[in-house]
Amino acid sequence: MLKNLGHIHDTDTLDSSVTFDDLYYMYYRQLHFYCNSIIANEDDAQDIVSDVFVIFYDRFKQFDNLKQIKSYLYTSVRNACINYIRHQKVVNEKSVDVDIFIISTRVKFSNFIVTLATATSPD
Repeated sequence: MLKNLGHIHDTDTLDSSVTFDDLYYMYYRQLHFYCNSIIANEDDAQDIVSDVFVIFYDRFKQFDNLKQIKSYLYTSVRNACINYIRHQKVVNEKSVDVDIFIISTRVKFSNFIVTLATATSPD
């Protein structure tokens, strides 16, 4: 059963009754909104926040209070967003390189056909 954690202040020590599910439902929507505001991609924001919670699952008992947990989660999401943006930049640059290669190859091929046609045309 999920508990209402609204009565717990950020600096209060968490007791052992607070579960991962409690924390997930407390922070997921906020983190998803935060992530989506950075990367502007709803689906990838869901993936990023879910991945952060998967890592957090093994660590959540190490934290003493909500302030530490909130800080950890927001920092993890921010860092994951930065990694996502860096990855997208690399993917986009490679995509542009491929497009340039394709265009260059088409131009070379067109020039080859023109040269071939003029070389084999009877004068």
